Amino acid sequence: MSPRNDDSKLKVEAFDGSNYALWSYKMKMYLMSKGLWGAVSGEGDVTAVKEQQAHAAIVLNLKDSQLMHVIDAATAKDAWAKLENFHRTQDMANRLWLKEKFASFKYTASSIKDHVMELRRWC
Repeated sequence: MSPRNDDSKLKVEAFDGSNYALWSYKMKMYLMSKGLWGAVSGEGDVTAVKEQQAHAAIVLNLKDSQLMHVIDAATAKDAWAKLENFHRTQDMANRLWLKEKFASFKYTASSIKDHVMELRRWC
């Protein structure tokens, strides 16, 4: 089998709610490799079959814990938007929390190692 036809390397790990930015990038690349990204981006002519394939690819690459976000999505574009809206908001909230926490963090009499470990626990 030629490398071009080997789909085993085109798998995307099912999204479990962590690191949306990385998953969405990989998923976009996967959909692009299959000629399905247009169903999400709205660019070009998308057949009903390609729309269904893109929608199925997105949903089937989600862990059960994430299905609630897309269960009522009628299209691939809608499913993508629902995931993005939810997880981008979560990412922003986490960044703001970390920024506030970091700004108020004070060094105590503990060792530097303990101090660094405390910082790492936040992430």
